[in-house]
Amino acid sequence: MARRKLTPEEKERRLEEKINNENSILEVFSSKSCFAGIDKCKVSLQDFSVERVEIKNLKQDSSCNLKTSIDGELLGLDIKSEFFGKITISFDTSDFKTPYCYIELIHGGLNFETVGIEGIKNRLANAIDFIKNNYGIIITYSTALFLEIELAYTIAFDKTPNLQLRSFLHKCLSSGNPPNFGNEKSKKNNYDYPILSCKISNEELTVTYDKIEKAKRKGQIRRNGSKLDNINVQRFELVLKKNKIEKFLGTNSLDLLNDAQLIEYLETKLHSTINVYIKLIEESSIKTKKVIQDVYNKHGPKNYIKALFNQVNNHSLRTLSPLVLDEEIIALTNISPFKNKARTKRTIIESFQNSEEDYSEKNETGLMITWHVRDIFKLFYESLEVAREKGLGCHKDTTSTHTYKHVLKDYPLGYRNNIFDEIIKSNTRNQKNKIRNHVLKEFPDKDLDINKK
Repeated sequence: MARRKLTPEEKERRLEEKINNENSILEVFSSKSCFAGIDKCKVSLQDFSVERVEIKNLKQDSSCNLKTSIDGELLGLDIKSEFFGKITISFDTSDFKTPYCYIELIHGGLNFETVGIEGIKNRLANAIDFIKNNYGIIITYSTALFLEIELAYTIAFDKTPNLQLRSFLHKCLSSGNPPNFGNEKSKKNNYDYPILSCKISNEELTVTYDKIEKAKRKGQIRRNGSKLDNINVQRFELVLKKNKIEKFLGTNSLDLLNDAQLIEYLETKLHSTINVYIKLIEESSIKTKKVIQDVYNKHGPKNYIKALFNQVNNHSLRTLSPLVLDEEIIALTNISPFKNKARTKRTIIESFQNSEEDYSEKNETGLMITWHVRDIFKLFYESLEVAREKGLGCHKDTTSTHTYKHVLKDYPLGYRNNIFDEIIKSNTRNQKNKIRNHVLKEFPDKDLDINKK
């Protein structure tokens, strides 16, 4: 059936709603470009009881899904709402089944903000009130236990991070596991892949996705001519289920958990993420050393650099993952079988930079994804420091008209080469843990276990 055309008044009203939504999103970043908090969660209500369930009324509500026995006894119900999320109640005691009451709690609406533990308690209380006032269902319970929790970093960038950067960041944050590449349903052939995900285990998974693209797909903001054209918002979610919540946080009780425990866990996770980051750089260095040696042996001293360049680019196109993470890997790698290793490194790096010098177009190794990811880690640490002071979640500055964005720097040739030159000069063959030491210099104020290795 064809959709009814909107009247001019309806079009104007929808446009106004989208503009208001765009302003609301900008306000989320009025004090910081990044914040940590809880997004969606699922809780189980313990010792619950339900009063005043009028089946006749609920049957007429499209947001309700009822399950009844043959004789009309209510066995269970589902209610979905954009306001609070979803509630699932089972009264079925047949075949030794145990009744349960689960509530999925969401932010609702735009969902750019996250909250702390107190915010989750407020969401739960509001959901219980909403169900009572709108459906006539009165729910009482003793306590709520987390069955699932999404811990999230939300970051505003000045432009969309490229796929290689997002993929490497996600891999670091997923214990070194490569991401699955996904799209919004309406854009199946979008090769920018705005959704990255990874199932680390049955109890732990990660997701990184483009919040702006999702808001456009849902019709919440304008696709063209938006106030958000110069901002991109990415959200990284770490999803923990019941057993992992109990293991990592010590309890899954909403009453017993607090922001400090979540912040401590997130910081510990970030420490281990930096260790993964170092290992991935070390792995890239080992692979780079091997491929340089292989192409040199196969193509000889005159043609090996061109063969290396082609192999590196083809690998990225084929696997959506870089073989050589960036130019710094070449500077850090103890290459062989060359006598003058320093000169050879400079020659290889210069050859990778030719297109940039001639056409101002960076080869992917010049995008410096390891530097960008390192800066994002620092941003995560800063967001946790803010959370220690103010609590988890989004904290707006109602007096500010500024929108904070993390700037993805465009590192020029001269700047990069000066750093590479210093690395090459100090990069002796006998230097132990050279990559680890090089990275850890960027985090001197962090008491990381990896600093002691």
